[in-house]
Amino acid sequence: LKGDDYNSFVASVSTIRFVTTKWQHMDLAGAITRVRGFQGHVLTLLLNALRKCPDEAPARGVAGLEFIVDDEYRKVLCTDLSAAHSANMNGEWKAATVLAGSVIEALLLWGLEQVGEKAAQKTIPWKSKPLPLPEWHLSQYVNASEALGLIDKHTAIQARSANSYRNLIHPGRSARLQQVCTRGTAMAALAGAEELSLIHI
Repeated sequence: LKGDDYNSFVASVSTIRFVTTKWQHMDLAGAITRVRGFQGHVLTLLLNALRKCPDEAPARGVAGLEFIVDDEYRKVLCTDLSAAHSANMNGEWKAATVLAGSVIEALLLWGLEQVGEKAAQKTIPWKSKPLPLPEWHLSQYVNASEALGLIDKHTAIQARSANSYRNLIHPGRSARLQQVCTRGTAMAALAGAEELSLIHI
Protein backbone atom coordinates (compact mmCIF):
# COMPACT_ATOMS: atom_id res chain seq x y z
CA LEU A 1 0.00 0.00 0.00
CA LYS A 2 1.15 3.53 -0.76
CA GLY A 3 0.08 7.08 -0.09
CA ASP A 4 -3.44 7.63 1.22
CA ASP A 5 -4.20 3.90 1.20
CA TYR A 6 -1.27 3.18 3.51
CA ASN A 7 -2.15 6.10 5.78
CA SER A 8 -5.74 4.86 6.00
CA PHE A 9 -4.57 1.34 6.86
CA VAL A 10 -2.17 2.48 9.60
CA ALA A 11 -4.71 4.89 11.12
CA SER A 12 -7.43 2.23 11.16
CA VAL A 13 -5.23 -0.41 12.78
CA SER A 14 -3.92 2.07 15.36
CA THR A 15 -7.45 3.17 16.27
CA ILE A 16 -8.65 -0.42 16.69
CA ARG A 17 -5.62 -1.32 18.83
CA PHE A 18 -6.06 1.76 21.02
CA VAL A 19 -9.75 1.16 21.69
CA THR A 20 -9.39 -2.60 22.28
CA THR A 21 -6.56 -1.91 24.75
CA LYS A 22 -8.92 0.38 26.66
CA TRP A 23 -11.55 -2.36 26.63
CA GLN A 24 -9.07 -4.86 28.09
CA HIS A 25 -8.60 -2.52 31.03
CA MET A 26 -12.35 -2.43 31.60
CA ASP A 27 -12.78 1.03 30.14
CA LEU A 28 -15.74 0.14 27.94
CA ALA A 29 -16.78 3.69 27.17
CA GLY A 30 -17.15 4.48 23.50
CA ALA A 31 -17.44 2.35 20.38
CA ILE A 32 -15.10 2.23 17.39
CA THR A 33 -16.67 4.27 14.63
CA ARG A 34 -14.47 6.98 13.15
CA VAL A 35 -10.82 7.67 12.59
CA ARG A 36 -9.84 11.28 13.08
CA GLY A 37 -9.00 12.90 9.75
CA PHE A 38 -10.60 10.15 7.61
CA GLN A 39 -14.04 9.68 6.11
CA GLY A 40 -16.01 6.50 6.82
CA HIS A 41 -16.27 3.84 9.52
CA VAL A 42 -12.96 2.50 10.82
CA LEU A 43 -13.71 -1.06 9.67
CA THR A 44 -14.72 0.18 6.21
CA LEU A 45 -11.43 2.04 5.91
CA LEU A 46 -9.51 -1.07 6.96
CA LEU A 47 -11.44 -3.36 4.61
CA ASN A 48 -10.97 -1.03 1.63
CA ALA A 49 -7.23 -0.93 2.26
CA LEU A 50 -6.93 -4.72 2.61
CA ARG A 51 -8.85 -5.26 -0.62
CA LYS A 52 -5.97 -3.59 -2.46
CA CYS A 53 -3.42 -6.03 -1.04
CA PRO A 54 -2.49 -9.27 -2.86
CA ASP A 55 -3.47 -12.60 -1.32
CA GLU A 56 0.16 -13.73 -1.63
CA ALA A 57 3.38 -11.76 -1.66
CA PRO A 58 7.10 -12.61 -1.55
CA ALA A 59 8.77 -12.65 1.86
CA ARG A 60 11.10 -9.74 2.52
CA GLY A 61 14.13 -12.02 2.54
CA VAL A 62 13.61 -13.16 -1.06
CA ALA A 63 16.06 -11.29 -3.28
CA GLY A 64 17.21 -11.37 -6.86
CA LEU A 65 15.36 -11.59 -10.18
CA GLU A 66 15.96 -7.88 -10.82
CA PHE A 67 16.94 -8.84 -14.39
CA ILE A 68 13.31 -9.72 -15.18
CA VAL A 69 11.72 -6.49 -16.36
CA ASP A 70 8.13 -7.77 -16.26
CA ASP A 71 7.03 -6.72 -12.76
CA GLU A 72 4.12 -9.16 -12.54
CA TYR A 73 6.14 -12.15 -13.74
CA ARG A 74 8.98 -11.30 -11.36
CA LYS A 75 6.50 -10.99 -8.48
CA VAL A 76 4.97 -14.41 -9.26
CA LEU A 77 8.39 -16.08 -9.29
CA CYS A 78 9.46 -14.35 -6.06
CA THR A 79 6.20 -15.46 -4.44
CA ASP A 80 6.77 -19.07 -5.53
CA LEU A 81 10.35 -19.00 -4.27
CA SER A 82 9.18 -17.54 -0.98
CA ALA A 83 6.51 -20.26 -0.67
CA ALA A 84 9.16 -22.93 -1.35
CA HIS A 85 11.32 -21.60 1.49
CA SER A 86 8.29 -21.47 3.78
CA ALA A 87 7.36 -25.07 2.92
CA ASN A 88 10.93 -26.15 3.59
CA MET A 89 10.93 -24.53 7.02
CA ASN A 90 7.65 -26.30 7.81
CA GLY A 91 9.05 -29.69 6.81
CA GLU A 92 6.85 -29.88 3.70
CA TRP A 93 9.52 -31.45 1.53
CA LYS A 94 7.36 -32.27 -1.49
CA ALA A 95 5.89 -28.77 -1.72
CA ALA A 96 9.32 -27.19 -1.32
CA THR A 97 10.91 -29.47 -3.93
CA VAL A 98 8.19 -29.02 -6.53
CA LEU A 99 7.86 -25.25 -6.06
CA ALA A 100 11.62 -24.67 -6.21
CA GLY A 101 11.80 -26.91 -9.28
CA SER A 102 9.08 -24.88 -10.98
CA VAL A 103 11.05 -21.68 -10.30
CA ILE A 104 14.17 -23.25 -11.84
CA GLU A 105 12.17 -24.27 -14.89
CA ALA A 106 10.55 -20.85 -15.27
CA LEU A 107 13.87 -18.99 -14.98
CA LEU A 108 15.61 -21.19 -17.53
CA LEU A 109 12.67 -20.87 -19.92
CA TRP A 110 12.78 -17.08 -19.51
CA GLY A 111 16.51 -17.03 -20.26
CA LEU A 112 16.13 -19.16 -23.38
CA GLU A 113 13.29 -16.97 -24.62
CA GLN A 114 15.65 -13.98 -24.44
CA VAL A 115 18.16 -15.82 -26.64
CA GLY A 116 15.49 -16.94 -29.08
CA GLU A 117 13.70 -20.20 -29.72
CA LYS A 118 15.62 -21.12 -32.88
CA ALA A 119 19.01 -20.69 -31.22
CA ALA A 120 17.86 -22.76 -28.25
CA GLN A 121 16.46 -25.56 -30.44
CA LYS A 122 19.81 -25.98 -32.20
CA THR A 123 21.42 -27.11 -28.94
CA ILE A 124 19.13 -30.17 -28.61
CA PRO A 125 19.67 -33.33 -30.71
CA TRP A 126 16.07 -33.76 -31.81
CA LYS A 127 14.99 -37.13 -33.19
CA SER A 128 12.06 -35.49 -34.95
CA LYS A 129 10.61 -32.00 -35.31
CA PRO A 130 11.83 -29.58 -32.61
CA LEU A 131 9.31 -28.74 -29.90
CA PRO A 132 8.35 -25.17 -28.97
CA LEU A 133 10.20 -23.91 -25.87
CA PRO A 134 7.20 -24.07 -23.49
CA GLU A 135 6.86 -27.82 -24.19
CA TRP A 136 10.41 -28.76 -23.21
CA HIS A 137 11.41 -30.79 -20.15
CA LEU A 138 13.53 -29.31 -17.38
CA SER A 139 16.57 -31.36 -18.44
CA GLN A 140 16.36 -29.82 -21.93
CA TYR A 141 16.17 -26.31 -20.47
CA VAL A 142 19.29 -27.01 -18.40
CA ASN A 143 21.24 -28.54 -21.30
CA ALA A 144 20.36 -25.71 -23.70
CA SER A 145 21.10 -23.01 -21.13
CA GLU A 146 24.51 -24.50 -20.40
CA ALA A 147 25.30 -24.95 -24.10
CA LEU A 148 24.43 -21.32 -24.82
CA GLY A 149 26.48 -20.04 -21.88
CA LEU A 150 23.51 -18.73 -19.92
CA ILE A 151 24.62 -20.76 -16.90
CA ASP A 152 27.93 -22.32 -15.93
CA LYS A 153 28.65 -25.98 -15.20
CA HIS A 154 28.18 -25.61 -11.44
CA THR A 155 24.77 -23.95 -11.81
CA ALA A 156 23.74 -26.62 -14.33
CA ILE A 157 24.56 -29.33 -11.79
CA GLN A 158 22.42 -27.57 -9.16
CA ALA A 159 19.55 -27.20 -11.60
CA ARG A 160 19.76 -30.84 -12.70
CA SER A 161 19.48 -31.97 -9.09
CA ALA A 162 15.81 -30.95 -9.18
CA ASN A 163 15.08 -32.73 -12.44
CA SER A 164 14.35 -36.20 -11.07
CA TYR A 165 11.94 -34.85 -8.50
CA ARG A 166 10.21 -32.10 -10.47
CA ASN A 167 7.25 -34.27 -11.50
CA LEU A 168 6.75 -36.15 -8.23
CA ILE A 169 3.73 -33.96 -7.61
CA HIS A 170 1.91 -36.73 -9.54
CA PRO A 171 1.19 -39.58 -7.04
CA GLY A 172 1.29 -42.26 -9.74
CA ARG A 173 4.76 -41.28 -10.89
CA SER A 174 6.02 -41.15 -7.30
CA ALA A 175 4.69 -44.63 -6.56
CA ARG A 176 5.95 -46.07 -9.86
CA LEU A 177 9.49 -44.76 -9.41
CA GLN A 178 9.45 -45.40 -5.64
CA GLN A 179 10.89 -41.96 -5.06
CA VAL A 180 9.92 -39.57 -2.33
CA CYS A 181 10.79 -35.97 -1.61
CA THR A 182 13.01 -35.44 1.40
CA ARG A 183 14.79 -32.60 3.12
CA GLY A 184 17.68 -33.30 0.78
CA THR A 185 15.63 -32.95 -2.40
CA ALA A 186 14.06 -29.76 -1.06
CA MET A 187 17.44 -28.23 -0.18
CA ALA A 188 18.93 -29.22 -3.53
CA ALA A 189 16.05 -27.71 -5.49
CA LEU A 190 16.11 -24.54 -3.39
CA ALA A 191 19.86 -24.21 -3.90
CA GLY A 192 19.36 -24.38 -7.66
CA ALA A 193 16.52 -21.86 -7.61
CA GLU A 194 18.47 -19.45 -5.41
CA GLU A 195 21.55 -19.68 -7.59
CA LEU A 196 19.54 -18.91 -10.72
CA SER A 197 17.65 -16.07 -9.03
CA LEU A 198 20.84 -14.19 -8.25
CA ILE A 199 22.43 -14.28 -11.70
CA HIS A 200 21.47 -12.51 -14.87
CA ILE A 201 20.60 -15.41 -17.17
